[in-house]
Amino acid sequence: MADPLIDQFKDMKSFFSLRGDLDGERQEEYSDFEQLIGLNVDQEEFLLPISEISEILILSTITYVPRAPKYIEGVINLRGIIIPTINLRKMAGHSRGRNTQNTRIIVVKHVNMFFGLIVDGITYVQSLAPNDIAHQSLPFKDSNIDVITRIAKKDDQICGILDIGKIVEIAADGKLLTVDEDE
Repeated sequence: MADPLIDQFKDMKSFFSLRGDLDGERQEEYSDFEQLIGLNVDQEEFLLPISEISEILILSTITYVPRAPKYIEGVINLRGIIIPTINLRKMAGHSRGRNTQNTRIIVVKHVNMFFGLIVDGITYVQSLAPNDIAHQSLPFKDSNIDVITRIAKKDDQICGILDIGKIVEIAADGKLLTVDEDE
């Protein structure tokens, strides 16, 4: 016996078939693009792969942790999960800075653990083709910390892509601080 519900949808295009119609024959052209989010750290702009971001939060209360590594600002409680927060301003060789209404915590997952990255703001989302990205390591401008492993080059704009693994490794080590923590 035929199911009337199934028969009703046989002639209709589903939502998922719409994607194929929009992409047409060129679906492989779109699958290699990487989406990145732009973020500000003390008037410098960087990119972070969206695939590594769990969520973006408005700055909430950060609890200070005694004897934590120098780049760890403290921890936040996100729906019962305690997440260490890394201050990218400190890591970039700048003072701690003041939080504004644009300050955000970007929650990322690395090796089955969540971390928060404190940034001064979010700028835009950008899709880049593989030929727009060069594999090249660079340190932060005012620091000897090497957390940029790729460079995005599109049109006349060049921007460093942050490596979450390196950021977490350096934050946990905490030995490279060059800025006084009282600043």
